[in-house]
Amino acid sequence: MADKHIVLYGYGEEKARMIHESLMKTMGFDIGFINAEGHEQETVQDIIEKGYNDKYKVRDLKILMFVDFNDEEIEKAMDQFPKAKGLKRPLFCSPTEKNRGWKFEDLMDDLMEEELYFQDKDMKHMEKKK
Repeated sequence: MADKHIVLYGYGEEKARMIHESLMKTMGFDIGFINAEGHEQETVQDIIEKGYNDKYKVRDLKILMFVDFNDEEIEKAMDQFPKAKGLKRPLFCSPTEKNRGWKFEDLMDDLMEEELYFQDKDMKHMEKKK
């Protein structure tokens, strides 16, 4: 059984499995695969513990959570994220002491808020350069 896992959300089954296989090849070790689709009302911790892999739905919001990866491994995985085949880059995250108790939908909201904040900050930075 794998010591490290990824939790995916927002991908169809084919692309989710492709991401999983690509990351295992890139990292050179076995990685468990969990899919959070349909479990948005459960806590992040419950999803990790139960290891769901039963429902898939393509969504605009894409999430990839690294479970038990160290910082170097996360950086390598993010750098090598499969860009081929029209894959939209997900919002990357990791479980923390704080967010493990959150409902997955609350984590999604937090990630979206953070993404919008950084997009706005980037836009303001680019405007200043003009």
